[in-house]
Amino acid sequence: MASKNKRFSLKGFGDFHYKWGKLWAFAKNRTVAKLIGDTFEARIEANRAEIELMVRDIADQRGITFDELVEQIMNGEDEEEK
Repeated sequence: MASKNKRFSLKGFGDFHYKWGKLWAFAKNRTVAKLIGDTFEARIEANRAEIELMVRDIADQRGITFDELVEQIMNGEDEEEK
């Protein structure tokens, strides 16, 4: 599955989290964006089985296969339901 390299935004972080995130990034000699990316990747890897279980359950509830739901999500077809 090809990555579309979507960018993420730091908008939406409250002052508290931004401050401590910026300090953590400094302490780790990273940019805030790099730290967020590293943290996001680590959390996905730690929770992959749970994520798959949740998506399989949603697919089951919708009466479609896991692969069909993954394809819909990756094609942005599920965006309007948010």
